[in-house]
Amino acid sequence: MNHLQVAKPILASSNISKTVEFYHNILGFSIVSWKNKQYATAHKNNICIRFWKRNSKIHTKNTSCYISLKAVKTLFEEFKKQCVKHANALLKDQL
Repeated sequence: MNHLQVAKPILASSNISKTVEFYHNILGFSIVSWKNKQYATAHKNNICIRFWKRNSKIHTKNTSCYISLKAVKTLFEEFKKQCVKHANALLKDQL
């Protein structure tokens, strides 16, 4: 029997305000909670990601999560139009 149903990662952020802005304005997440600029929760479809304020770069540079999705080409085109970029480069077609 499958008892596990969902995971809700908590990612470190050095700037909760900028994180909330990016997830809401660029990625289209709804921000459902935002407490004292120390903690935020974002939702989109069945995805829930939480963010906590950390000043240490060891935390902010080394937290991540994987998100499974359908229609990767459609999502790629949406992100490309929004000029979403990786920390080291723009998105590019590698499909």
